[in-house]
Amino acid sequence: MPCKKTCKAHTVLAGALLNASSCARVALGLRRDLVLLCSGTQDVFSLEDGLCAGMIASEMLRLANGEKIAINDFGLAMMGCYEHHRDRLHEALLNSANGQRLVKLGFSDDIGYCAQTNRYDLVPVLVDGMLVPYH
Repeated sequence: MPCKKTCKAHTVLAGALLNASSCARVALGLRRDLVLLCSGTQDVFSLEDGLCAGMIASEMLRLANGEKIAINDFGLAMMGCYEHHRDRLHEALLNSANGQRLVKLGFSDDIGYCAQTNRYDLVPVLVDGMLVPYH
């Protein structure tokens, strides 16, 4: 589905639970204002995106070593949601609307895979419409 709104960004990174810490490290290294954008599903908020944003924001605070980082109320809410579910991410994803839909479609194993945290150091970046490894 094409994006309905246009925004200009200096750099666009692709983050997931699988690379959250690396994504937070790269984002902080950019030394710019940051926006964590949850893509959702069919223009509706999805829990898995919010949990991921909360984890990335939490990782950014951890990696900032006391440097002040301003986080808006939605970011704080997603950090709280992540902290609440951090030891039960697989269960949270299974119980989400998308998780339930994916289970019905036979993709339970995919949910377990996507619920893993910090498995990869790779951070994709958008360059000329394509995702490529960030260097």
